[in-house]
Amino acid sequence: AFMMMDKLTSVTFGKGVKNIPEAAFYECSSMTDVEIPAFIDTVEKDAFFGCNLKSVTFHEGLKSIGDTAFAAYTTGSGKITSLVFPDSLQSIGASAFAGQSNIKTITFGKNINNIGGNAFGEYGGNAAPVPSELLATPDAIQAGLKVANDTLISADGKKAMYCVTGAIVLPEGVEEVSPYAFKRVKATSVKLPSTLKTIGEGAFEYAFVYKKGETEVKLDIPASVSTIGEGAFYF
Repeated sequence: AFMMMDKLTSVTFGKGVKNIPEAAFYECSSMTDVEIPAFIDTVEKDAFFGCNLKSVTFHEGLKSIGDTAFAAYTTGSGKITSLVFPDSLQSIGASAFAGQSNIKTITFGKNINNIGGNAFGEYGGNAAPVPSELLATPDAIQAGLKVANDTLISADGKKAMYCVTGAIVLPEGVEEVSPYAFKRVKATSVKLPSTLKTIGEGAFEYAFVYKKGETEVKLDIPASVSTIGEGAFYF
């Protein structure tokens, strides 16, 4: 709708707006702040991709943030430093805040049940906030999330959602690696549990890209795995 309008500096939403559609403000490079009001329940894919946002304010009522919705245009160019999600938010899409490497604190709401792979990741390396820092507040525990081996996993321990460390060690009990969970994480070692059943789409995309002379990593896929998503190991 307003894609690549580089003179657009701000937007105010009327109460008739229920969702912000895909790529609505894509690369509106003069926008620095945006407020998502309570009557909007969905921010769709790429809605604010490539905007130079310094802050984003969310209100109760928001349920879903789509893939790459607030991703920065280039590696490390993101200016957002903190995020506070409302209790109503249930899902954060893959790479939703990718490239926003200046994020220092994230406060989760109480009803998060899905975080897409690389949700807060850097585009080209392991420069994103580590999960232990993301979970620094009591709200994260209330949201039903926990950290094991520097990997953000669901409270029941069955789904691995996000990781930035190169030494990937998934604990026993994990049954699913979410789509794009380890995208562009430069893997230095990988250990998958015997309980693993599903490796999602793009789960290890570009995770095994090495320069000449670098030690490559051996990957053993457990016999328990029955499903491997499209492009799971694409590079």
